[in-house]
Amino acid sequence: MLAIIQHYIHNPDDIPDIAPASAEYLNVRLNASYLIATGMVDELRRGGMSEQYIAGFLEGCNAATEIIELMQESQRQQQEE
Repeated sequence: MLAIIQHYIHNPDDIPDIAPASAEYLNVRLNASYLIATGMVDELRRGGMSEQYIAGFLEGCNAATEIIELMQESQRQQQEE
């Protein structure tokens, strides 16, 4: 197993900072509305991906935005201390 994966398994509270502009950009690019509006979801359909696959992809994008929010919240808490 990669050392970095082991690190976060053993240190789940060791959350790195994320730049506000990076967080905003990633939250937009991973947003389902953005992916639909830009044609990404239609592109997946044209590529033969099943609706289940597309739903899983969108759930993964949502999970990534939740991690970004976790990183931002951790950063806010550290600044308050």
